[in-house]
Amino acid sequence: MLIVTLRLSVPLHLTSHVIDLFESYRGPVSVRAGCRSVQLYSHFSTPGDFILIEEWSSPEALHNHIRSDDFRKVLALMDLAAQAPDIRFLRVSSAKGFDLVQELRQEGVDGESGWG
Repeated sequence: MLIVTLRLSVPLHLTSHVIDLFESYRGPVSVRAGCRSVQLYSHFSTPGDFILIEEWSSPEALHNHIRSDDFRKVLALMDLAAQAPDIRFLRVSSAKGFDLVQELRQEGVDGESGWG
């Protein structure tokens, strides 16, 4: 799985524009082949701070997305930023769910887990 994160801070008067731009982006992207999730979050105590998180099933799907016209909206979001935005592309090699919590809670503080 690949995860894209984009953190940006925009002037307060542009926050509704960011939300509108994201809403026009989310629909077409969420149905693209390989898109597992696309979400926008705002920071409740710092208006104007946003994080966009996308999950992709394969490098090919992500690469096709970045080359698409839809991705221009992400670039437009970045252009609205009051300071340099932070975009990252992360490759996740393994993931665990609540099973990790159960495993660690059962082992106690000094136990070994399969997590590494």
